[in-house]
Amino acid sequence: MKRIICILLLIAALCAALCLPAASASAQQSAEALCKIDVFRGTDTGFELERAPKRSEAAVMLVRLYGAEEEARTLYAAGEISHPFEDGNTWAAPYLAWLYSRGLVKGMSETRYGADAPCRARDYALFLLRALGYQDGTDFEWAGTEDFAVRCGFYEKTLFGGTFTRGDLALMTFLALQSTMTDGSGTLLESLVQAQAVDKDAAKALTDTFKKEPVRLEDGVLTLDAAAWKKASADMQLLVQFDSGSETVSGETLQSLVQTDGSRVRPDTDAIAALVSDWAAQYGTYDVPFRFDSYVKGMTTIDFIKCDYRVDEAGVSKQLMQALCAMESCTLDAALTCYRWGAPFDISQTHVEVDLDNQQLTFIKNGTVLVNTDIVTGMVGYRRTPTGLYESHNRQRNCTLTGVDYEVFVKYWVSVIGDVIGLHDASWRSVFGGDQYVYNGSHGCINIPEAAMAKIFDNIDDGTPVLIYGQNKWYEPGSDDSPATKNPVRGTTANKE
Repeated sequence: MKRIICILLLIAALCAALCLPAASASAQQSAEALCKIDVFRGTDTGFELERAPKRSEAAVMLVRLYGAEEEARTLYAAGEISHPFEDGNTWAAPYLAWLYSRGLVKGMSETRYGADAPCRARDYALFLLRALGYQDGTDFEWAGTEDFAVRCGFYEKTLFGGTFTRGDLALMTFLALQSTMTDGSGTLLESLVQAQAVDKDAAKALTDTFKKEPVRLEDGVLTLDAAAWKKASADMQLLVQFDSGSETVSGETLQSLVQTDGSRVRPDTDAIAALVSDWAAQYGTYDVPFRFDSYVKGMTTIDFIKCDYRVDEAGVSKQLMQALCAMESCTLDAALTCYRWGAPFDISQTHVEVDLDNQQLTFIKNGTVLVNTDIVTGMVGYRRTPTGLYESHNRQRNCTLTGVDYEVFVKYWVSVIGDVIGLHDASWRSVFGGDQYVYNGSHGCINIPEAAMAKIFDNIDDGTPVLIYGQNKWYEPGSDDSPATKNPVRGTTANKE
């Protein structure tokens, strides 16, 4: 339980320097110092403040905010509490069991919690409201979670817009600890002290930090100390980096993004939104070919997939708000987000790439390359493999494939285009890749060496994107007309020079 103090003190440091790109070193140093007294522990790779928190991590935080960490561990070890979630039998199991036994969490289904799914800002705000003693469905409705959290004084929509991160989770916790419990008995931090979940002296030090912070939420509105802002903004400059250019924010523009009211300065969320909207119109592109990071070719365009590349306005607005709170010069990342059919589109983490030009298949799952192999696709001409973006389905073992002029047995089959064209092993082939497909190609399926196909079969899920692309044109093997990539970024190519 003591570890929660470290998170809170770490965020005290973050609030003083909220612009993560500029202040990550300071936050890291603070976290390391606090870890020496065993009040906060990161992961094997550090504190990962820019990573999206998992739902399991948010559940653990909720138990700690109830002051029930030791109770959860003890009851779970004794077999007195449990949960029904098949994906929850990890280090977070005692916490999920405690929450489930008290009706404080529900799964994505009866048997699945979604432990590794990302936690959203609204989800975590709901957890914090429960920790403060409020009940959804009684005190507020689920759809109004964010508005209710604003009224409770720990939430600001612009500050937690865009992708919700572990740093955001920690900041929201820091603010919520200053909020009053629903029964009026004191703040959330004071309730943890009363439950003996937080050391009294450590809590006093944290309360002193609350009073000194130049950044706070007042009636749901983020405010800055006017004297601190005046001093910092005189030399402050922000560089906003886009894919195709940059913008500098300083001087008059900075002043136009805040409203001054006596001793406090309030960031003007409408002015921030308007400025970011102007940037989005200038730097966004629409109805353009999808930019795909091919395993062999590197970044290439896929003409038959049209996308919009938009500025993530909520994410950039959050960064801009954080920069104003940090009161330090820094660089903001405004990378474009790919949209297709009005929704974010990204297959980079999990997909199968069928590169016809280089006769290679690459299977990436959860960001890890599981298979990269030479293949043979449909014979150039009337049997060529159709290009397009498809999804895997209908996995089968030990099948006999039949057609007008063939009948072959395969050990592994995964459908891609209907149930006619798919991925399968081809024991009758001894050579894969190169120019085999020109004269000795398949009837349209993707022929794969057995060992590679077995690994694909064992790891692929239904609905995995399968991108088939390339020129798919005839050429004389051994000629300079080969479409194979001459200088591959990764892997090998059909050109064996």
